[in-house]
Order: sequence, then C-alpha cells, then structure tokens
Amino acid sequence: MKKVYILLTGIIIAAMFLVSCGGLKKMLDNASTVKFEANPKVLEMNGGFVNFTLTGTFPAEYFDRSALITLTPCLKYNGIEKNLDPIVLQGEDVQANNKVINYLTGGQFSQTFKVAYEDGMKSDSLILKISAKVKDETVNVPSVKVALGTITTCQLIQPIGDADASNTNTNVGATYAGATSANYILANFIPQTQMSKSIFADIHYKISDATVQPSELKQEDIKTLESFVKENATNAGITISGLGISGYASPDGPVALNEKLSKQRAASAEKSLTKLFKEAKFDKASNAGFFSTVMTAVDWDGFRKAVEASSIADKDLIIRVLEKTSDPDARNKEIKSMTAAFNVLKTSVLPILRRSDLSLNAVTAGHSDDEIKNLAQTNPSALNPDELLKAATLVDDMDTKGKLYQAAATKDAKDWRALNNLAYVYYKQGKYSDAYTTLRSAEALDPGNQTILYNLGIVTYANKQTTEANNYFNTASTVSQSSNQANPSASASTTTASQTVTDAAKSNIATMSLQSGDYTNAVQQFGDLCVFNAALAKVLAKDYAGATKTLDCIKDAALNFYLRAIIGARTDVSSMVFDNLRTAISKDATLKAKAKTDAEFIKYFADATFLLIVQ
Repeated sequence: MKKVYILLTGIIIAAMFLVSCGGLKKMLDNASTVKFEANPKVLEMNGGFVNFTLTGTFPAEYFDRSALITLTPCLKYNGIEKNLDPIVLQGEDVQANNKVINYLTGGQFSQTFKVAYEDGMKSDSLILKISAKVKDETVNVPSVKVALGTITTCQLIQPIGDADASNTNTNVGATYAGATSANYILANFIPQTQMSKSIFADIHYKISDATVQPSELKQEDIKTLESFVKENATNAGITISGLGISGYASPDGPVALNEKLSKQRAASAEKSLTKLFKEAKFDKASNAGFFSTVMTAVDWDGFRKAVEASSIADKDLIIRVLEKTSDPDARNKEIKSMTAAFNVLKTSVLPILRRSDLSLNAVTAGHSDDEIKNLAQTNPSALNPDELLKAATLVDDMDTKGKLYQAAATKDAKDWRALNNLAYVYYKQGKYSDAYTTLRSAEALDPGNQTILYNLGIVTYANKQTTEANNYFNTASTVSQSSNQANPSASASTTTASQTVTDAAKSNIATMSLQSGDYTNAVQQFGDLCVFNAALAKVLAKDYAGATKTLDCIKDAALNFYLRAIIGARTDVSSMVFDNLRTAISKDATLKAKAKTDAEFIKYFADATFLLIVQ
C-alpha cells in the first residue's frame, strides 16, 4: 500500500491564538512541508499486541528554536480514547531533555509503540493530538488521523483443544477443514459384530487304557460343555462351529504304544461326545468335519510343565534329564532310575497326562447399538470393555459418559483406553486436575503411549501450563507408537494412526508459536503439514505463494476461501478478493459481517463490487 502522508495543511487556528505567537504562526504557515507517517498505515495485531512506528520529518528553517511540540498518539474505538505515551520535540533554545529538532538543518523523529490489543480495536483509528508552545504561548491544534483500522487476521487461528472428539484416533469436529491442531484424542473401541467363544474340558484315562469312564462324563467341565450345547443348539445368535480333540499319552511307556493310545483316546472322546450331543438334540455334531482330532504320542511338554509346577524334591534333576537328551527311551530309563522321584511321578504327574483335551468353539453375535445403549442403562455389567467404550459414544450427557468409562476401567483394570477416555470427560467439564491425574494413571498402564502423551499436552494447555504442554507435545511428536501395542485392541497401534498423532502434536507446537506471534518459527514447525493454521502462518509471515499451496492441499471450507481473499487483498488482486469472498460467504453467511469491517479489505470499503458482496 502506498505511503500516506498526513500533512499539517489546512489546520486553521483562530486569529486570536496567532496574534501573540509569531513563531507559531510561521510554523503553521509552512505546515505543508512537515510530514507525519504511521507504519503500517493499517495497524495489525500480532501475538496479542498492536505494534507500529510513528515518524515525522521537519524541513530546514522550520522548527522555531524556542518551540515545544507535544504529539500524543491516541487510539479511538467504540467511544474510547486510549492515549499513548506522548512524543515531545523541542527547539535548540529550550532547556529540557526532549528530542531536539535543529532550526537550520531540520530533523526527524521515530518512535515505536506496542499496545495490548483490546476488543473493538479492529475498527479503531490512530490520531495525533498536537500541542505547540513557544515561550508562554500554547496552541492546541486539531488532531489528525494517521492510521485507520487494525488487522486481526491472526485471530483466525484454530485453537488447541476446543473441538469435540469421537470414535477415531484422528482429530475431529474442528470448525474448518484442515484445522488439525486441537482436539483431545479418544482411544478407539473395536466394534464387534461377532465374538468368538471357546469352552474347554478334558477326559482322563487309566494307564494303558483308552476307555472313557462314565465318571469322567460327570465332571464339572464336561457338564458345562454339555449345558452350553443344550442351551444354544437352536439359538440363532450363537453358532457352534466345531469341537477340537487332542489325544495324549504320558511319556512313561514305549513310543509305539503311546502313539496307539493317544489315537485311541481321541477316537473314544469323539465317540462319547457324539452320543452326548445327540442326546442334547444338537444335530450339527453329526456333520462331517465338526470334530477335528489330533494326537500327541509322548507329551513331554506337558510332562515338563507338570514337573516344574510340582513339589517333587528331585524335580531339578528330572528337568536336567529332559534338557540333556531328546531321546524318549533314554529319558524314560534315566527318570525311572530315580526310584523315589518316579514313585511320586506315577501318582501326581503321569495320570493327568493321560487325557483328551476338548475345545468347543462358538461364535456369538455382537450387540447392536440399540442393545448396547439399553444394556448400558439397565445392566452395564453385561457389556464387555469395548462395548462400554462404544456405549459412552451413544450418549450425550457427560456424567453418564464418565460412569460408562469408569465401568470399562473396572471391567479391565489393565486397559489404558478407559482411563484415557474418562480423562476426556473431566477435560470437557473443565476439571483439568482430575483429567491430568487420570491420564497419568493411564500412562502408568502403558508408559510412552503416544496418544496419552498428546492428551496430557491438551489438558495442560487448557490449564494454561504452556511450558508443560509444549513438552508433552514435543515428546508425543517423537515417541514411537509401538508402545500402544501393549493393548492389542488399541486402535492407535497402526503406522497411520501414529503418524496422525505425530502430525497433530507437531501442529499444536507450531500453533503455540503462531499464537505468540512468532510466525517465522511457526512456519518452520508446520513444515509441509496441510492444515489451516499452517496456511495462516504463511500469510502472517507474508509468504503468500506458500500459503496458497497449503490451502490447495486441504479440503475446501468457508474460512479457507476467506483466507484466499485476504491473500488477494494483500497482493492487490481484486478478482481474487471478490471471487473468494463470494464463495466463503456462500458457505458461511456469518463471514459477510466479518468481511464488511475487516481492515484487510479497507482499500475496498468504497468499492461497488465489494459492497455488493458484503451488503
């Protein structure tokens, strides 16, 4: 914008003031040679302050040697007059300590001001109140305007932590597309349309025998399996998909015999269970492939685990035998030579290895959203942790959400997700101390969790602990997300989710620089992130080509077009101003009133096309 000089011409001082002050009259008569300038001509707020410089130039043989001029900058807005520190200038003969302007050579002054921005200043005007004095005569000159309006484009910053979160591990709910900085991140739940269920049981046998004893079919685990089949044989919500049978023999006999026994035991178990299921009217058990059988002739792994868990005095010696040789005959011979130990093995270890292990596999249909919502109100204990996390997203009341997250945390005390999401409730309620404490408890369950560290940044920032927030964001932006895999159901365990959290943390660090007015650093910190605040930082740093490139890579939204219009105004491309303002206002009608008084467009305030757009 071309420099606008405010000339002291046209200032009419009543004759009564001029009769007795010839020095003043001469200065006023030559006022057209004095120039005042405000830089910038249209003021701008950055980092919460309005900074500007006032300069003045006096020609040679103008400033009376006995003159004293006081210039008082004043910001006028909303009926308020905010006087700033005065600039006092004096001639050579004045006995004071002010800036001296030489009569013969003339001179200049320059003074910089930093004023805290207040609401209403965007429509302000900067005036100079002028008082001139020569000896005992003083004249108050009518004030002159040196700047009009204050640009507040930096207030377009999309703030940190003001948007709602949802069931994603990305930021959501921001007012404008591309506003990545900000949101608290809720840990994901895994919607389960189907859930696997397995019921385990076993059948034990006498030594060197494969006959299923009637007493074995009366054991509690077999009765549980049988009851499940009876209760769900015709249940459309449960699919019993098959039963696995593993036949075993203890390792104390010949290998050939054990192979035969383990095979026979798996077959006898299948025969007994076929009969059992038939009596339960479960016809699917007769389908080919329903039963799957395997056999283990010599169960050395089971033998070792049983010995390690026993109180046998010589168990270390037995383990060393197993480690020394893998030959089954050599193992048997050496272990049987330990007479006392072997007698204990015969009664406490070997009998439990002569068995068939059973695994009944079923798939149950997951609860629908309506069922989850209903159970959350009537019987939340019937919901698993993921369903409780989902239930919290189906209600609006924060207290109810909190209770559901607490129930999920109680259901699985090792799951960081419930505590992370509970902290979100406290955060939204303004209970930042509770949110912080709860997040630290979540972090104790999964140290180094990127999502938790990021959210600690959000909470501490909301609590005006900017240094701590910056530290948490920095850590979250560099930590490996692999720690989140400590909970396999945590959604943030993927590379994509990790990069999302990393980018959000980096964006928030840059946004903090942007808020402080450090635009150069903010641009560097945003890097190539395609977010609105990155484009805004480049506009404020006067990198208009870079800002346009960033806007090109984010989703179109009202404020994005508004920022393009600002770029057009700053680069004197009127078509860019008008076209983008039209689009912005069509997407968000509230921007019409904003544009009408936005000092970015001050040069267009009298333009017919502009007025047509904003009226």
